[in-house]
Amino acid sequence: MKDLSVKNRTLIFIFFIMVMSLVALFYLLDNYEHQRLEHTKHSNYLSIKTSYDKNIIQNLQTFYNIQAQSILSDEIIEAFAKRDRETLFLLVQNKYKLLRDQDEFFYQMHFHSSDGTSFLRAHKPELFGEDITKLRPMAKAIHIEQKPISGFEMGLHALSYRIFVPVFHNSTYIGALELGILPNKVLHLVTYFNEIYGLLFIYKESLKSNINSIQFTNITDKDLIDILPIGLEKASEYSELTYNDKFYSIYKFPLIDFVGNNVGEFIFFNDLSAEHKLHNDTKINFYIIIFISAIFVFFIINYGFNQIISKLQDAHIALKEYTKIIEEISITDALTNLYNRRYFNEILPRLTNSCKRDDDYISFLILDIDYFKQYNDTYGHKAGDIVLQDVANVLKDSLKRGTDYAFRIGGEEFCILFKGLNPNEAFLFSDKIRQNIENLKIPHIGSKTSKYVTASFGLVVFKGTTIPDETKLYTLADEELYHAKENGKNQVSIKK
Repeated sequence: MKDLSVKNRTLIFIFFIMVMSLVALFYLLDNYEHQRLEHTKHSNYLSIKTSYDKNIIQNLQTFYNIQAQSILSDEIIEAFAKRDRETLFLLVQNKYKLLRDQDEFFYQMHFHSSDGTSFLRAHKPELFGEDITKLRPMAKAIHIEQKPISGFEMGLHALSYRIFVPVFHNSTYIGALELGILPNKVLHLVTYFNEIYGLLFIYKESLKSNINSIQFTNITDKDLIDILPIGLEKASEYSELTYNDKFYSIYKFPLIDFVGNNVGEFIFFNDLSAEHKLHNDTKINFYIIIFISAIFVFFIINYGFNQIISKLQDAHIALKEYTKIIEEISITDALTNLYNRRYFNEILPRLTNSCKRDDDYISFLILDIDYFKQYNDTYGHKAGDIVLQDVANVLKDSLKRGTDYAFRIGGEEFCILFKGLNPNEAFLFSDKIRQNIENLKIPHIGSKTSKYVTASFGLVVFKGTTIPDETKLYTLADEELYHAKENGKNQVSIKK
């Protein structure tokens, strides 16, 4: 039974190594599939972003600038210059109707006088004369800059994409022509050419009337709209969503108006369920291959190792025992059974790097037994050794987590490393240890601080990227220990 046990344990070890190798292979293949899926998502995102940022907006600017220039014939400019509203309307009304018939998103043609007032709305000729510049920054800007401008802007009732073109008569600026386009043209073009769904959302604070914040959408599923990340100005421009067993990628682009305000957002999403299914099916196939391969290799190893396992048993047991003994000796202080200075030098950089990576707190606590030389002179070194052991036991009993470490780093000096506590919590934790040491009530007639053995503590707490290097961390804690000693001992001094 003894020989069989050694053999099985060895086979299990070999089997474990083999499985880990297969798992590593699976990880590499899975990571490849994951990267492929992420590449697909990123490519889709870049395609939509290019369509939105470059092609669509630039095409809107270029196309409607050309349309505006084509409207401004010599006759129209002459009528505009003469302030002949009736003639101007007769000249532009057919052009306006033709554009409306050709472009479902075009809806506004508006002539602005150079003094900032409305001269003629082709879509509402009965309304004119009011000062537009008081309500519309773009209308004010065109009269100042006197060059073509374009952008999103809220009107009296709704958001529009607007093109302003200056009008000159005999080299004199006489006003401007404005074309208004419904912003859902952007939505239509992006969703059409990318075969995706989307919506236009306007933040309520940007609306000038009590209308729906979702102004345009081609999404028919209301429940889906309700769970989309809509109206969250700090939300990521790319996110993911699972809905009705389907996987969607969500792409969000801020809607910036002419003066730079974020007034809303375009949200697009496409269905990547097929790509995710392929990814998951590939993972399942890999699992099956690993399982079958592991069983096959296990039986091959079992057959080949029957004759040699028994010869390894004694060497394995002896090596395991000696390794454990050597490891414990190498990192443990013989007197207190705390970790020693050598292990401290190994753990400190490891823990600081972990806290920097996780943006977590690290606390470095150095403590020194007060008047320990006087204690040894009074009670003897053997009694002093017992005090060191009692203090070490207090430290061990105080540390409950796997990431807490206590060290004896020399003589009567100890150190504790722990993470996850803010400065106030770390101070309270350290002061509790100080009280527990004094509560041992070990008589010390040589102490000028207390009638019992006490300790002074130097504490520093840092978080994440503010954590200094190990040498600086040690130096700062040691300075705080010095302050605790100078200020009367038996206290915790923390760096502010």
